[in-house]
Amino acid sequence: MSVALIKFSHLILALGIVGMLFCCMLATFKQPLFAYNHKTITHIERGLIIMMTIGMITGAFLVYPKGFTFHTPWIRAAFELLTMSIVLLGIQNLWRRKKTPTTVSQRIFRLNYVVIIILMVLLTHDAITKHTWLH
Repeated sequence: MSVALIKFSHLILALGIVGMLFCCMLATFKQPLFAYNHKTITHIERGLIIMMTIGMITGAFLVYPKGFTFHTPWIRAAFELLTMSIVLLGIQNLWRRKKTPTTVSQRIFRLNYVVIIILMVLLTHDAITKHTWLH
């Protein structure tokens, strides 16, 4: 498979993930345009987890052809940030399936989406600049 095709798929997945995160966050506000639907958001979160996992796999396929190793700091940081995002979404998805959303839980879900979006911004920064925020 061509490296360009893998990179294209990786970038499309990343854009889709960020867009779906914003939609989920907006849905927690109960605006008329984004009517909150408990079951729909649960399915979207599952889709996000799958997309993030596929994004990690395509990212892993890009490491060696692009001349990097898995010990490169920004690549390790990207995998760690994505893993944290998947864990946060998984916990949120489990909680959402077990309990009916209340005002407090919607605020927690919204905060969780904001944290994951910040993690995605950090991940994007690291990928573009080729080093982490710590350097």
